[in-house]
Amino acid sequence: MSDYLVQQAVQNIWCTPTQDMQQIVKLAKITRYGGVYTKVAVMWRQYNLPVANVLFHVYQVGGISPRHLGLTMPAVAGLWLRMADVCIAEESIVDLYNLKGVQSPRSLCWYTVTEDGDLTVAVQAYNKLDINYNTEDLFMRVYHNAYFGSVRRDPAVDYIVVKGGILNSTEAILALQNQYNIYAAKGSTYAFVNGYLVNAINLLTVNVNDVAEFVYDGAIYATEEIRVGDLAVFDSELDTKRKYLVHPLAALKTTITYQDDIDVFAYLKDANGQYKGIYFHRNAPDALRQITHADYALCIAYLAAYAEDQNWPDINNVTLRIQLRKSGWRRSLVNETNRIKELYKLPDDEILAAMVGIDATVPEWQAATLEASKYTEVMRSAIVQITPAMVQQAYGYNAMSQLLAPTPQFSKNVNNQVVVDIPVNLQYRSTVFEYDFQGKLLGWYTHTNGASWLARNTNTHMVEILTGYGLTRLDERYGAQAVQLDKTLDYRMYICGIYNTLPDNNWQDVTDGHLYVVNAANTLTWLTDTHTTYTMVRSNRDFLCYNLDLPVQRGVIDFVLSSEQKRSDGFTNTLMQVAMGELDIFMNGYALVEGVDYIVNFPLVVVINKRFIDLTKVNQLITVRFCGHSQKDMTRTALGDRGFVSHGVLSNNDRFDIRDDKVLHIAIGGAVYDRSELTFAENHSGVNVPGVPNGAPYVIRDVVVPLRGTTNAKTYELRDAALVTDQHVSDYLTMKLPAPTFTELDVIPSLYPVYSPFISALIDDLKSGLFNDNRINGQYNDDVVRDMCRYYEKFLPFEPTREPNAVDLDFVSVQPYYKDTVTDLTLFQYRFLYRAVDLYLNNAASLSRFVTATV
Repeated sequence: MSDYLVQQAVQNIWCTPTQDMQQIVKLAKITRYGGVYTKVAVMWRQYNLPVANVLFHVYQVGGISPRHLGLTMPAVAGLWLRMADVCIAEESIVDLYNLKGVQSPRSLCWYTVTEDGDLTVAVQAYNKLDINYNTEDLFMRVYHNAYFGSVRRDPAVDYIVVKGGILNSTEAILALQNQYNIYAAKGSTYAFVNGYLVNAINLLTVNVNDVAEFVYDGAIYATEEIRVGDLAVFDSELDTKRKYLVHPLAALKTTITYQDDIDVFAYLKDANGQYKGIYFHRNAPDALRQITHADYALCIAYLAAYAEDQNWPDINNVTLRIQLRKSGWRRSLVNETNRIKELYKLPDDEILAAMVGIDATVPEWQAATLEASKYTEVMRSAIVQITPAMVQQAYGYNAMSQLLAPTPQFSKNVNNQVVVDIPVNLQYRSTVFEYDFQGKLLGWYTHTNGASWLARNTNTHMVEILTGYGLTRLDERYGAQAVQLDKTLDYRMYICGIYNTLPDNNWQDVTDGHLYVVNAANTLTWLTDTHTTYTMVRSNRDFLCYNLDLPVQRGVIDFVLSSEQKRSDGFTNTLMQVAMGELDIFMNGYALVEGVDYIVNFPLVVVINKRFIDLTKVNQLITVRFCGHSQKDMTRTALGDRGFVSHGVLSNNDRFDIRDDKVLHIAIGGAVYDRSELTFAENHSGVNVPGVPNGAPYVIRDVVVPLRGTTNAKTYELRDAALVTDQHVSDYLTMKLPAPTFTELDVIPSLYPVYSPFISALIDDLKSGLFNDNRINGQYNDDVVRDMCRYYEKFLPFEPTREPNAVDLDFVSVQPYYKDTVTDLTLFQYRFLYRAVDLYLNNAASLSRFVTATV
């Protein structure tokens, strides 16, 4: 699985730095001071120079084939090829420049390969170039954009043209100007005069005998100017240098524009908008670095050096020209640990503010953090350097859970069979829950192994697949002094006291404490006294799942959560004492929402839903699904986002919830949905979405995905770290991106019906005669009412009319009985019932329409 994650990172994040055959080499000069004419000696052999009677400086790259640089191989040794022509033929960009960023024109540069196999470069010296070839180092960058070899290329516009040379007449200037204008009209064109970048080629920028040149590069999709004084500044953690944050507005928002596919020039404009720009080269790897998919860090010290060389008085007035190119691989922005996707939901100016400055309060979004992140490290690394640990840190828990075990999945028809493709980490030891087109549970089944699932029900529309088998017994070891642990699982360790030789079941979580040791062989040994302390070790290999056929007993549907536990000799069905993490309850196939449809006082559960009770049946089918580990304080995992559909959307709760990279269980009004079928307030325009019943209760709960040994870290440790990031990001976006406002009336067709278990039990017992206390026929005070209701007080912790379980009466109707029929009671019974409702529930549930009194 770690190999799978590395593969995913390579396919979706890695920018294949070598794909462009991009090399920057320092040329080694082999000619004498002052240069040479006509011929040059290379390794004791004489070679004619490209042009006779012209001064050249000649350099060697060494025993390297031009093919390795994406250049044409000369047909014979000593045959000179002009760089400008090769750029066109090979669709490559060649930049020759000095440390000051002044370029040596491609039209005045040639290369050949000697008989000894040495790549040799000849540069024509020209007195108008601000390059001292005698004393200054010369560098060559060769860049062959892999985009030109991709299927996305449009041959009509995606190619390279380089034209120019020494212009010894006004007519030559005008001819090159005409060519420049033709290509400039297509965009993606930039020009040089005497080695400096200029804004155009014309009689204002070029003089007779200047050397001028332009480059048309069809891979450039945008060019943007940014004033240096407008750039934010930060201190790099990666390089310990002061840097500018460059945020090109024209950069693609959902696709990586890799740093190697960007050119940067710098210049100071005069009053007429004219300039002489230098090339901001990347001889040093920290000159320009990736921060996000579309943000970059530019080293201030290097730019300051250029400004000093050019005598620019104020660096703040310098303009940066950013040329953005299409890349060979189109890498979309993926889910990753720092939540850049969420950052990019902000407007551009607020994206910048979130990365640098007083508003940069989300640590994960600060520019220094992003530059040093594993996400950008994966982009720029050699493939052999990309490790599982690097990928784990780049993705984080949520993105890994989405890659390994996303659910639900939709079915498809294959040869008249209903088939579901199974994600990689669910292809073994998992459980499949099948749903019909209405989102109703059809059944659940264990899956042993395989990449596909053949549905058991022909009307299966969607499935949820959970890690592990759904069983009535968990992977637990009670009272064992030593337990062999599985490195692919996550464990919790618990203890309770022993009283009169029996466990007192007052359990506490001691995971990662000092009461046990785990040796190199992964064997856990308890250090506790077996006479006073009872132990339990639980893994998340499987989860609790079972069906119950329950009658409505004495007006209430209730049950206890239990499991098969081996406390001594054998397994017995025992009341659960230690909760698990995530609880789901279904009734007759309908997904229920905790706090509305049922209430839990662990381990007791009372179902108060009325809508899905099937009164045509004696028993109601209850499906219990209890997964994962509880929290450190022994409580269950947070219940998630719960509420009621409002204005046709979910989560209209005045909070920006983070969901894009999470595996979610979504239930609305009894049906299970996939996120693709729904609209959330976080990305909603304010227009109602049909098909979702307004006013229906819903729950959106994170599915905790066991990573099963995919990483060295533990599932819950990684998830806890992700939750911290979620909190930071959600708090920030709640402030910056408020929930949409709706002007239309929120129409709810009908209130959602639930019943009061306290009243329902009383009504049922009064009607059946099980309640036969004769005191109701006389006079009595509140104390007597309480005495007569002692048995029924056990339902008060599950009462939807009382805190902490009080439901929202704007959406819910609390009714007194589980049936919709009218119940006829005697006058004394009715009077007692009314007194009880008034005393315990403050008349929160009306008896009218459901109960009548007969004299």
